[in-house]
Amino acid sequence: MAGDVDAIFERLKRLAAEAGLPDVEESTSYGNRALKVGGKSFVAVKNAETIVISISLDDKDHLLEMAPDVYFQTDHYVGWRICRCAPP
Repeated sequence: MAGDVDAIFERLKRLAAEAGLPDVEESTSYGNRALKVGGKSFVAVKNAETIVISISLDDKDHLLEMAPDVYFQTDHYVGWRICRCAPP
């Protein structure tokens, strides 16, 4: 399972680099591997089944409605700018 998390994180790093996102740094967020900009996490790998992304509430609502099989939230994240998603 750790190998899966590492592979997912490496893919996220590659996507961030290919997108040309500036000043992305590897870090952790609540003990999970994360990518941050300016010390703020924008994506973290919770486990092999869950990626946590920071997103606007409007975009979050749209994603939850558009693809509920991919994007989801637990009660803990209701009202927060955090959305969980299943890795491909």
